[in-house]
Amino acid sequence: MIVRSFSLLLRHLLFTLCFILLAMNGLKAQQNLPNKSSSQDAEKVKVGISGYIQGLVAIGQKNATSTVGTSTKEQDGMFMRMGIRRGYLTTKASYKALSAVTQLRVTDKSLGIFQAYLRYNPTMHPEHRLTFGLTTVPFGYELVISSRDRESFERAAYYSDLFPTSKDMGIYYHFSPSFSIQHAINFFTLDLGLLSGNSTFGMRKALPDVIGRIVFGHKDSKMERLYGVSGYYGYTTAVGKQYARRIYIGTHLDYQLHLTYGDLKFRLETLGGWQSGTPQTNSAVGSNSPEKKGAEQFVLLERPFLGAMGMLV
Repeated sequence: MIVRSFSLLLRHLLFTLCFILLAMNGLKAQQNLPNKSSSQDAEKVKVGISGYIQGLVAIGQKNATSTVGTSTKEQDGMFMRMGIRRGYLTTKASYKALSAVTQLRVTDKSLGIFQAYLRYNPTMHPEHRLTFGLTTVPFGYELVISSRDRESFERAAYYSDLFPTSKDMGIYYHFSPSFSIQHAINFFTLDLGLLSGNSTFGMRKALPDVIGRIVFGHKDSKMERLYGVSGYYGYTTAVGKQYARRIYIGTHLDYQLHLTYGDLKFRLETLGGWQSGTPQTNSAVGSNSPEKKGAEQFVLLERPFLGAMGMLV
C-alpha cells in the first residue's frame, strides 16, 4: 500500500510541477517590457506544444491481423481496416535548467498518458542530465529510438515482452561528455536508472529494478562506428511470495557510411537472459502483471531467452 501511494504521489507531483511552470509563464508574460536583453529573455519560462497523428489503412487475407479496428479473427476472406495507429500531443515547459514534459498518446482504442517527467539539465554542466518520472527505458538499440528515426515501423518482437510499453516510472541519470573529433573515441554516453519495473502500471514491490547502458565509438564526416552494452536486473513477485528474476544483457553495434548519394547502414543487436512469465504469457509485467489478473493460483515462471535483430539499409 505504501509503494502504491508513493507511486501516485510521484504522478501528482509531476503534474503539479507542470502546472506551476505554466502558471509562472503567464505571470512572466504580464511583466514583460519591450527591448529586454537576451539574458533577461533566458529567464522566461518557455512553453511548447507539438503533436502528430499517424493513420493506418490495412488490407489483409483470412487469418491476418490488424493493429487498428475491430478483431479480424472472424473474417472469412479479404478485409480492410482503417484507423489511428497512434497519435501524440506533447507539452513542454522549461525554465533555466528545469523542464517538465507531458505526452498523451491516442489510438482508435485508447487515450492515456505516455510520458510525464521532470528533467534537470544544468547549464554549466550540460553533459549531465537527471530525469524523474515516466519516460523511455534506456536499454539496447531499438528501444530508445523514436519511430521517426527507425527504418521499420515496429521494433523487434521481443521488446513487446521485455518492455511492454518502452516506458517506465523511475529516476534516470544520463552522462554524455564532449570530445574532439580527432579522438579514436569521440562519442560516449552513459545511462543509469532505478525504475518501478512494471511499465506504466505503477510499482508493486519493495525494491526498484536497476538498469544501465553504455554507448561509445567514433563519428566523423565519412563514417560512424558505435558499440553499446546494456544490462537490466530486477524481479517480479506474485501471490504466495513467488519470485522470478528479470535479468537482461544486450549488445549492439551501429555502422554508417556517409556516401555521395546517401548513407549505408548496418545495425545488429543481440539480447539474452532470464525473463519472468506465466504458463500462458511470456511476460508478467504491465498488463500481464499478477495483480492485474487477480488470480489466487497465479504461477510465475522464469524462462531463459535469446534474441537478435539485424538490418542492412
